[in-house]
Amino acid sequence: MRSLTLLALALMLAACGGAQETQEQTVDTVMVFSATPSSRRTDSATRVQSTNAIMAALNAYAEHKMSADSAARVIVAYQRKSGRSLNIVMDPQLMAAVRREQERKK
Repeated sequence: MRSLTLLALALMLAACGGAQETQEQTVDTVMVFSATPSSRRTDSATRVQSTNAIMAALNAYAEHKMSADSAARVIVAYQRKSGRSLNIVMDPQLMAAVRREQERKK
């Protein structure tokens, strides 16, 4: 009877040791991944500020408080800084000013 109890105890200890080993492997796997810092380009606060500047320039242009060339400078600066294009409808005068500004910045 005593040998049966010792055998059961040995099996339980072996099973517990195996469970710890599995847990350690899981922890090691998780530790491989690391968070990368977000780049300035994808920072939402910067994007919102830039978008607000675009909207302000377009509103000022629409109200004839800003010239097409000045609004184009704001638009092209946003495009270069963000690496994104704008999908907006522009009148021919503003579109020509944007094209001139893009050519000037090349």
